[in-house]
Amino acid sequence: MANRDDIRDRVMRQVGDRSKRFVTEDDLDVWFQDGLAEIARRTNYHKKIYQTDIVSGQDDYDISELHITQLDRVLYLDGSTYKTICEIPYSEWQERRESMDTTTGTNSTGTPTGYILNGDYLFLDPCPDGAVSDGLRLWVSRVEVVSDDTTEISMPRAFQDCLVFYMAYRWQQKARAAQGAGRFLEGFWQEFERRTREFKHHIAAQKGRGKVMLRSPEQEDIRGFM
Repeated sequence: MANRDDIRDRVMRQVGDRSKRFVTEDDLDVWFQDGLAEIARRTNYHKKIYQTDIVSGQDDYDISELHITQLDRVLYLDGSTYKTICEIPYSEWQERRESMDTTTGTNSTGTPTGYILNGDYLFLDPCPDGAVSDGLRLWVSRVEVVSDDTTEISMPRAFQDCLVFYMAYRWQQKARAAQGAGRFLEGFWQEFERRTREFKHHIAAQKGRGKVMLRSPEQEDIRGFM
């Protein structure tokens, strides 16, 4: 597997030394993270499981820090078994909230059977009527967040060229602006587009053959998203 330092070296070999004076290490770090985010949004390659405690009487859970590109499954711990709950259309949920019990001023409570995504929050419906340790589990596709040079990225080696070409494109974009002239290397962007399409098709093919989820995504206990 590769880390940020490995990818940075490959980018520098792609673009050469002539424009190095226009680019800083901070630029490369930003472009590295931007590239991970762009590829994750296009392919949903990075899978993880998050879980947190259910709080009695709380239906809203902040998921803004999870950097989710796609929510694959939501599960609720019912007794000793995690059960998948389904997404409820936002309009239907709004109707339920508007018809809340006017006597108590609260929504219905009970064991959640559905969820609603609204901005940075995931809402459970009905509102949980009891606390459950590790009661909410999310299977997600997300953006990898890398803050150092040595952490290995989870992107398959065969598709790390996607990231290299994205960063080379951003490098040449800045160098061209600084120089005020010169041929803009569209080839880097075209290669990024081509490689990313191949990566997306590869993931879809693996999923179609039932291979994507043979190994569960890495699990992370996030008690802070509440």
